[in-house]
Amino acid sequence: MDQKYALAMKTSFTWRDPEDKQKNVEDEVYDNYRLVQGIMTPHSITRNFNGEMSHQRFINVAKYNLPTPRHPFRSYR
Repeated sequence: MDQKYALAMKTSFTWRDPEDKQKNVEDEVYDNYRLVQGIMTPHSITRNFNGEMSHQRFINVAKYNLPTPRHPFRSYR
């Protein structure tokens, strides 16, 4: 947690594999925060599994409170 702005910097999950009983650690690191519609939003999210990067996401555009379609689950065939 960032002390100055109270932003999440990292989340971490620890669990044991039921087969080999080894402890696994999964982390998500949030970075490159930018103000989007009054909300500080991370534009870089890195996921690690047991200390090694498993994937990384970069957000180019973020929007909040967009209108939803009238029939979001209707098939348009």
